[in-house]
Amino acid sequence: FLYLSYKNFNEENIKFATLILAISPINVFFSAAYAEPTLLFCSIIVFYGLQIEKYYIVAIACGIATATKSIGGALFIVFILNCFFKKRSISIHLILQLLIASSGILIYSIFCWIKFNDFTQYITAQAAWGRTGWILSQDYPLDYLLSNISQGFSRDVYSFFLTSFVSFLLFKRKYYLESIYNFLYTTTAIISGSAYGIFYSSGRFNISTFAFYMGITLLCYKSKLLKHTTLILCAIFLLESWIIWVGGNQFLD
Repeated sequence: FLYLSYKNFNEENIKFATLILAISPINVFFSAAYAEPTLLFCSIIVFYGLQIEKYYIVAIACGIATATKSIGGALFIVFILNCFFKKRSISIHLILQLLIASSGILIYSIFCWIKFNDFTQYITAQAAWGRTGWILSQDYPLDYLLSNISQGFSRDVYSFFLTSFVSFLLFKRKYYLESIYNFLYTTTAIISGSAYGIFYSSGRFNISTFAFYMGITLLCYKSKLLKHTTLILCAIFLLESWIIWVGGNQFLD
């Protein structure tokens, strides 16, 4: 993360980007046995590998990400887009890298088929949590996305709008791959049907990409007031997150 920051920011903004990542409101998920820390690590490795053009490192990180969670497939899409933008010709190395990059989800799907007789058990199992979005929205994902957003304002919906704005900002500043990755990660989470008001159910997806913190840093780049305000808000929401995490359901909206 520091390397990627050094490539884009001065020392003051590097410190700011690192600090808001450290005191993010979803820090509770980074500290717990959830998939978010692994996905964050893999995303940093993928973008680092793309910058130094170490594509086997990228492929391995993508494979681990897709094995960790299906939403990690957003990194696989980023890898394919990078190949397109770089105009890489088809070769044995590229084919092998793409196979490695998609191996995580393929191996896990085979495991699901052997164990549960269902290749997509990692999707259908989410119905028990009320996350039926990818089951119900196969024909009309945009309609389902809008339906989930319209259910009401919650931490999840707020974080969706914020990360969508960050994606737009990244794209405007010509961070195209970071923007696409951030948007894919955000949108797939909300379509799943997670935005039902429970404590950061999809919000933890929305604001757990390093690209999100890059975008916030770009937003606050020249303003100390915005930096200080952001840090204070992060600290307040992090405290709220820990209170809810420790206190349980009685603190939920």
